Amino acid sequence: MAPEFAALYRKHLGAWEEHVTEPEFWRGVIDIPDAQLWDTHQRLKLRLIEFVRDRERGRRERMGESPESIRRVNRILDPEILTVGFCAPFRDLQTRHAPF
Repeated sequence: MAPEFAALYRKHLGAWEEHVTEPEFWRGVIDIPDAQLWDTHQRLKLRLIEFVRDRERGRRERMGESPESIRRVNRILDPEILTVGFCAPFRDLQTRHAPF
């Protein structure tokens, strides 16, 4: 769990860690102000986008790509556009690339 959401839950729900498996307890999330939930979500989304951009920028630099290509990284993953990603389970990737 992101520390930002953990802190938000702690602020509004108290010792939430002790109630993780109790569905009734989690109904209290409805009382957290929407603006606080959205702000936390947006901050985490921006942090993820910056992480992805930093990784891609580093990859392009290692590959010796042009300065223009490296600058274009700043346009990857627009925070105003919904992005949905899919990934195969890790165990499938291990099996597919196994040397035996």
